[in-house]
Amino acid sequence: MTFIISELSNQWAGSNSVLNATLLQSVMCGADAAKVQLYGDDWNKSRLNSVGKDYLSLSYGLFNQFREMARNYNIIPMASPLDEERLSWILEDKSSI
Repeated sequence: MTFIISELSNQWAGSNSVLNATLLQSVMCGADAAKVQLYGDDWNKSRLNSVGKDYLSLSYGLFNQFREMARNYNIIPMASPLDEERLSWILEDKSSI
């Protein structure tokens, strides 16, 4: 059986609407899961776009929005945490363990 993971990573460029649209496109293309990177604060300070906006970071609230929207679309939300705080965001959600 094939299991398709759609890597959203930086494709959303810091825009909530692009993140939502990209997730929906993943669903429409048949992905079983969608994955984001959870960069830590230190990583993000050096990764600002031309107008000074952090284009990599998902806030805790936006990460939870991503998880809920993925579940509403019957797609598995996944994430790669890059620090202990972001790991705790994943571990606190007992439904995903």
